[in-house]
Parts: sequence; structure tokens; C-alpha cells
Amino acid sequence: MPYGTVNLRYGLNSFENTVTWLLLLFYLNLNFSSTAGIGTFILEFGALSRLTGNPHYERVALRALDSLWASRSKLGLVGNHIDVQTGIYTAIDSGIGAGVDSYFEYLVKGGLLFQRPNLMKQFYEFEEAINLHVRKGDWFMWVDKDKA
Repeated sequence: MPYGTVNLRYGLNSFENTVTWLLLLFYLNLNFSSTAGIGTFILEFGALSRLTGNPHYERVALRALDSLWASRSKLGLVGNHIDVQTGIYTAIDSGIGAGVDSYFEYLVKGGLLFQRPNLMKQFYEFEEAINLHVRKGDWFMWVDKDKA
């Protein structure tokens, strides 16, 4: 899973190291990324792979999507923020609002643009879980990803 911040010239900020800065990271939330942030690289990186002829970019974006898919709860939901090194959710609230929404959007866009039926399948499975556990009548609530 990608980090929330990376300097393209100098690499990872020293604050991204969980061993050295564990307590500081906890308070500054630097090692954590939103689910939406992790799940939205597929369009740009997929296009970059096609423009350059280098499949590496699309592969890493798909790996990030696969990591999020594998992190679903037994209810089929994902949380809001996740520690990118441990894969443990740091915010377990699940919904369709900020922090999560773009992930679902990019599953559809990536599935359609790059003809990847597995991404559409993932979206439809999330839609089913959301309608079952998050939707209450006309409202979409925030729920615990593990308990709804």
C-alpha cells in the first residue's frame, strides 16, 4: 500500500518510519493513509503504463487495490484509514463518505477504462455489503466495519 506522503526528489520522509518514530506517527498520523487515497492510483498509473509501455505502474496500482480488497472485514466492508506498513485499520468507520468514496469510484473507472472485470466485481460486492450494512432507509450511515 502506498504512503500518504512521498517527496519525489528525496523519497520517504523520515517520519514515515514506524520503528524510529512510532509514537510521533501515532500522534501525527503520518504512517496512515485514507482508503480513498490508497485506492485511486489506477487511472493515472494505468494510463502511464500504456503511454510508456512499462506495465510496472499499473501493476503497483493494482497491488494497492488488491491489498484493500484483501483487508475487507467479514461483513465485506473497509475502514476509513489504514496503516500502510501493518495493514491494520486505524479508523474502522465504514461508509461512502470522505476517506472511502473515491476508492469505490476508482474501482468502477478502472474496471471500465482498462476492461478489468475483477474491479467491477469488487465494486458490486462492496455495493451489496454497503446496502446491507451501511444503508438505513434513505440514509447511508458510518458503521464499524467489523460489527456494522
